[in-house]
Amino acid sequence: MSYQLSVVIIGKNAEKILGRSIDSVITAITRAGQLIKSYEIIYVDSNSTDSSLELARSYSEVRTLAITSSTFYSAALGRHLGLKHARHNNILFLDGDMTLSPTWFLDTGEAYAKHRAIVGQWNERELSMEGELKREIANYNGIEWEGVLIKPCGFLQIDRKLVEGGRSFHPLVINNEEKDFYAQFYGDGKIVGLPVKAFDHNNFKRKTSSKWAAFTSLNGKTGYLTSFYYAVKEGYVADYFRIQYDKFLNLLVFICVLAGLLTGQLLFGLPALLLLIFPLGKLKSRLADLFFFPYKLYAATRILSRNHTVTYEVDGEILKVSLK
Repeated sequence: MSYQLSVVIIGKNAEKILGRSIDSVITAITRAGQLIKSYEIIYVDSNSTDSSLELARSYSEVRTLAITSSTFYSAALGRHLGLKHARHNNILFLDGDMTLSPTWFLDTGEAYAKHRAIVGQWNERELSMEGELKREIANYNGIEWEGVLIKPCGFLQIDRKLVEGGRSFHPLVINNEEKDFYAQFYGDGKIVGLPVKAFDHNNFKRKTSSKWAAFTSLNGKTGYLTSFYYAVKEGYVADYFRIQYDKFLNLLVFICVLAGLLTGQLLFGLPALLLLIFPLGKLKSRLADLFFFPYKLYAATRILSRNHTVTYEVDGEILKVSLK
């Protein structure tokens, strides 16, 4: 099966790696031959202060969508706008710090024709600020066989027909926006993980500081709460809980702890303890989620109660839209 393809790359201040990301897409499409009948690459820039936008515009193969001002920035906003302006129904989402495997399309042609929503293995590469490789973890998302996933990532190849009817990335969902997106069409289609390499994620950040910021910043780690608002509003609560099951367990722990404090009954402590420690690998993140839950509830309410607008330029036209 041959098809037309739109590749949506999002980025902000990504000049260190963006060129390699675009080059990797062009290489993979070239190697795919007749499998890709025609294509476009859309780079969505979130008001970068470096030369990312100029770099993208230097490629004749790339259309640019430049967000010039917004009351709210998120990866979901970039993907939402990219999806909105994509010309083709087959869409591949990438981040500007990802480089695509040169054989991705060749390796997944039959699987994509069958499943229509696929992801693959990724290698996590930690780089110094000078771009030197410090360490690399292969198959970071642990896909060992072909099967349905409930943990999608920023990389996704999908047929837009699965998300017709107004479904898209909700711009106000920051962190876990992929899970929110997936939950919207989970009942109509499934994302399938394939045991083939999809991309390298080139991480320049210091992980400890970025994780701390994700919990303490006003907008960080609120995605599962804003997503719950949309799930209730748009009617995909059941699928929300299927996809966000880990956050649902955190909520149960919080309810048990609160009930124990209000009633003085130690009995509530046992299920809270069991939910916290099993599986043990989730203990640290669950404790952090619980500690910051009241603050995140405030932050999510604050985000959703305000009016947000974005101004951007695409195809020579300046547009201003409301974010809901």
